[in-house]
Formats: sequence, structure tokens, C-alpha cells
Amino acid sequence: MNNPISDHLMSQLKLSSLKLDDHAWKKMLKLVGDRYCKDSDILTITADSCPLRRQNYDYAMYLLTVLYHESWKIETWEAEKTRADMEEYIWEDSPSQKNLLDTLLRAKVAGEGGGEEVREQLLERREVQEYKDSVVRLKNGENESSLTQYKEAVRKVLNL
Repeated sequence: MNNPISDHLMSQLKLSSLKLDDHAWKKMLKLVGDRYCKDSDILTITADSCPLRRQNYDYAMYLLTVLYHESWKIETWEAEKTRADMEEYIWEDSPSQKNLLDTLLRAKVAGEGGGEEVREQLLERREVQEYKDSVVRLKNGENESSLTQYKEAVRKVLNL
């Protein structure tokens, strides 16, 4: 008589070892759900439905293969997502970035008459980076702390 758990298989791998771009990474995380441990970067696939351990291993590898290929697929609805539909806020080329640069450029260009170099210098400033970080935190999940950080960042960037 076989041990009832002898056919169970738990397969683990570091998810970062898979070559995934940003889209595929996010989709993989959605597909695997709580089978992924963010702290250890470990994906755990458990297979126990087949009578033999080798069959469960094959099934686990099949599941991993399907997850990998499905994460790379871009469905039509994903291609049609707008900036507002995104899961997390992206600062680069956002309305917030554009508005801040326009405001700072109006103040700076009035005295200097710069262009693209001035824009790059403004983006590299510490207070602009703090503002960027606070806007991203606020857009990705509003709480009392992120509101306070945003308030302070606005004051710094506008010299108030």
C-alpha cells in the first residue's frame, strides 16, 4: 500500500528567473495569485490530482508552461486600456508630470529662455523627484501618510 501523500508534488521556483517584461510580470502575478510569495520571490505549484508522482510533476510543468505563455499574451482588451485603467500610476509622460513641468518652466524660462535642457534639469531636481514619488504613492493608494507627503512635496517644489 502506497503512502497517500507520496504522490503529492510541490514545485517551487524563483519567479525572477523567468524572463518576463513588465506586462508579462504583472499578468503572471495576477494569474498565480497567492501561490507567489513576494518576500522570497518564490512561486509554488502544488500538484496532487494524479495517482503517480511523475504524472503530478508533468502536470506541474504543464501548468508552469501555460502560465508563462499566457502571461505573454496581450488580449485585445489589454491593448485598449487607457492610462486611467492601469493598475498602478505611471509618472513618465503623465498629466501630473506635464503640469508640473509647465508650471516650473514658465517660472524658469521667463528668466532664462531655455528649452529641452531646462526640462531635463528640472526633472532631475530633488524636490521634483520627491513630488514624483508622492504623486505615484497617492495615485496608487491614498492614505493619510501619502496625503501628507504630497502636501509637503507640493510646498517644496513650489517654494511655499
